[in-house]
Amino acid sequence: MLPLLPDDGGSFVDYSNSFQLVFLELLRRVYDKLYLEGRILFSHSITTFDSEFLPEEEVSLQGFGFAAEYDTRDNQFLPIKGMNTI
Repeated sequence: MLPLLPDDGGSFVDYSNSFQLVFLELLRRVYDKLYLEGRILFSHSITTFDSEFLPEEEVSLQGFGFAAEYDTRDNQFLPIKGMNTI
């Protein structure tokens, strides 16, 4: 059995969160069954607390990436043969 945490007299602080997210992915066939893709991600969040002692927190994240995919499947939704490699 886990030990109980001591009661330190703390109380719950109410908070609110605002969040925005943009994710863009572009996939393009470059040769026969070879595809290249690029991705862009942007997110922004603001958290406010219902306390005069806790400051507002603002976080922004950005990222991008590239990937290659080789797809020899005979059907995208119900493949019988082939492979899909990222």
